[in-house]
Amino acid sequence: MANLLNECLCFKRALKLNMIKENPAKFAEFPMFDDDDLEDELDTVEGMVWSIEEMNHFLEISKNERMHDAFYLMLRTGMRRGEVLALNWNNVDLDNKILTIRRAVRRDEKGRFYIGRTKTRSSNRTISISENVIDVSKDIRRNQQEERRIFGKDYNPENLVITNHIGKRQDPRNLQRVKDRLVKRHGIRDITIHGFRHTHASLLLEAGIIPTRVSKRLGHANVGITLSRYAHAIPQKEDDTADIFEALTSV
Repeated sequence: MANLLNECLCFKRALKLNMIKENPAKFAEFPMFDDDDLEDELDTVEGMVWSIEEMNHFLEISKNERMHDAFYLMLRTGMRRGEVLALNWNNVDLDNKILTIRRAVRRDEKGRFYIGRTKTRSSNRTISISENVIDVSKDIRRNQQEERRIFGKDYNPENLVITNHIGKRQDPRNLQRVKDRLVKRHGIRDITIHGFRHTHASLLLEAGIIPTRVSKRLGHANVGITLSRYAHAIPQKEDDTADIFEALTSV
């Protein structure tokens, strides 16, 4: 966008006519953004989630991939891509079975990735994790310790949960590349990377978990966002509200 403003013809003409001394667009400051922000706004949830069978099949065919652990954590916790890639071991409490999400991989206006704040204040959250996620986390840590032993001084630990083979942060685009390759090779119904988060949320709601709990787990600012986005996943029961009220008030 900065380049677009700089190329604006009105500013160029004003400079040429000496109406202004320099292009005011050069002083413009632009907000940081990332792919997760965009996908949160543009993703259509319905039809972009996997069933339990599809999810488990994808995890099975991806188990030999470096990105498998990131895929697993996204599908099992509902974290955004940027959140899982910025997850630090200091925020993983395996004894108490919780993860604390405080940071995310983001991208600035020049396309450079960095670890910064989460999307919103409500995105800062603590979520529970299952025994299976704990076991996978322990495997990740053991593998990192072995890689540190192998690469020695060339290993550059950033204390992140998801890293490359020498301990550095993964490029967010790698998840997309690996997912696309696996989906094409194995003929799986394709969903977006953000669809992993949608899958987690939809399966929870279909299982009857109340929307307020799902909303907090996802880091939504309010439950209204969750309800509007995942209404299709909430089981529709016969409306017996009137009968319930009559039963409560009958004498």
